[in-house]
Amino acid sequence: MFPRFLNNNDYIGIVTEEALDQLIRGNEERLAQAEEAAEQSVLEYLTENYEVEAELAIGKNLLPYNPHITYPAGAHFYIEDKIYQTLRTINGVKAPEAAPYWAEYDDSIEDESSIESYTQRRSYEPGDIVRFGTAYFECLEYNGPDFDDIRVPGVKAWEPVEFTPWEANVDYSQWSVVLYNGKYYTLMVNENNRNLTVNPEDSDDWGLHYRLHLRTDRHGICRILRDCISSYNQSQCRQTD
Repeated sequence: MFPRFLNNNDYIGIVTEEALDQLIRGNEERLAQAEEAAEQSVLEYLTENYEVEAELAIGKNLLPYNPHITYPAGAHFYIEDKIYQTLRTINGVKAPEAAPYWAEYDDSIEDESSIESYTQRRSYEPGDIVRFGTAYFECLEYNGPDFDDIRVPGVKAWEPVEFTPWEANVDYSQWSVVLYNGKYYTLMVNENNRNLTVNPEDSDDWGLHYRLHLRTDRHGICRILRDCISSYNQSQCRQTD
């Protein structure tokens, strides 16, 4: 099927919804056919302007918002049939990894043109080689949209952090992680006059990790890198016309 670069709402701004329904007679495939013909017509007259194809590609690449994808500033996506543009980077949801998903590929590559660039829209299997930036990476674990687990080569969203059982009268530093009554807490404040005798469960100075206890091992628990903490928020994007 021809990848459309417009959506139905674009037509509603020109004709009424009833008129559009009469034109396509319930067959939306006709819109794709019309857009394909329009694209060819435009390209025939503007072949020397390479930006035309780039602009059409933007429309074709519009997909519904996926919380697993990391969107750079200026990216576009659909939410409830409306197009939004990100104002800043929105990091995708990433669970702590039990094993590495990618490794930098150091072997020689005879035909570099045969190596495709990495994309978050494709799924990968162990042994796949991709180009990301100026480096090459080999896939070690299945990942991608088909697995609901998108892993960008060279990007590590989590790091291990050590924890200790909480003890009274210990002056913990900010962001320290402790274990108390089977739950994990992080010290959220940096104050000199804290009451060191109040346990994390009863103190507002500590933040509870609700789920981190599910991902513990002898090396400690996992904590997300502070510069990677970001979830989808309407304030991070704006609706486009």
